[in-house]
Amino acid sequence: MDRTSTAEGASEIEQPAYAGTAPAAQGESDRATFFFSANTQFDNAGDALINRELLKVLRVHGSVRAARSGAPETFLGQLRLEEGELQYKGRRDLWLAACMEGLKAQFFGARHPFLVLTPGDPGGPLDIDVFVRGALMLALNLVGVRIVRLGVSLNRMSSGRLWLEAFLSRFYVHFGTRDMLSLSRAQNAGFRNVTYFPDFSLALSPAKRLHQRDHHVARIAVSLRDDNLDGDSRRALIAKLKQVLEAFSAGEHKISLHFVAQVGADADFMRELAACYGGPSGCMLTEEQNLGRLAELYSSTDIIISNRLHSLLFASANGAIPFGLLVPEKNKKIVALLRDLNLTRHWTSLDTGEDVPDLSWLYAREEAVKAAFQRSGHLIEKHANAIFGASTR
Repeated sequence: MDRTSTAEGASEIEQPAYAGTAPAAQGESDRATFFFSANTQFDNAGDALINRELLKVLRVHGSVRAARSGAPETFLGQLRLEEGELQYKGRRDLWLAACMEGLKAQFFGARHPFLVLTPGDPGGPLDIDVFVRGALMLALNLVGVRIVRLGVSLNRMSSGRLWLEAFLSRFYVHFGTRDMLSLSRAQNAGFRNVTYFPDFSLALSPAKRLHQRDHHVARIAVSLRDDNLDGDSRRALIAKLKQVLEAFSAGEHKISLHFVAQVGADADFMRELAACYGGPSGCMLTEEQNLGRLAELYSSTDIIISNRLHSLLFASANGAIPFGLLVPEKNKKIVALLRDLNLTRHWTSLDTGEDVPDLSWLYAREEAVKAAFQRSGHLIEKHANAIFGASTR
């Protein structure tokens, strides 16, 4: 399978510097108000990550007003909400407040507020809840609330759901897909106001590693899911992991394994794999959804092996080199996103006999991974300035 890209190995570019620095031309009266409620999995560190990074971007351009909406304290802590931002108990209160701010803008010339929808992968069927949400979006738009949805994938959406989202997009200020495959699907479905907007995890500046790489022992983190696999695919995943680990340990390196359940649903599978690989390999097991502790873990890791998007990306932001074990038909968003980042050789398919790259090649890719984050960080900054800047009153 030829997945090479002429852009791979692109040189490192200047690090984005938007975080914490609002555009100089924006006075307080020009700063926007953002209404936000996370509609997501609360035991998923990746979902906490992209919502946290979204809020960082919004704060550059205005003030955030958030609703609790049933989120546990542990999840809210992950978001790092600032003092005064958590203002509403539920979404109804938040929507009503957004409506009032919209009417104020309509009748008194104030700046229009934004309702910022949750990033990620809103896949699923066309059901009554989707229609109700669509009607609410239309009503809020009519009273002057500007609606945005950024950093999303469309690859799991049913055709009916995609049709409705395409209709609703004409009432959005902006709809940003986080991979080019989703962008192509959106354009073919007739979406309006749609562009490419990178995944919010790519807003992270690549962190410095806590430890130098050991030329004799490769520290490998494994974070895999099996909840979306049938029996054959699950067996293929286990076999592929064995093949990859054997390839990585075939040279001069020994390997030290650390199994990580970054999502609560992965814990049983990670325990099973850790039990299989325990003993001389130096295997460890961590069940952890706290971003701070995960960052510390990954900053001591050389390679991250995963079939979860944000395990790959978050570990990469903390100094690990990503390598995916993927089923292309099931992991379309990961395949598409790695291609967009010019990291097309950083995964292998479960159902092919293609060779696994050796560790020395992966280690040499460290600067290319950093450059991918930096390019994406610049794009996020650029697009956010265009969408939320003072000129977009």
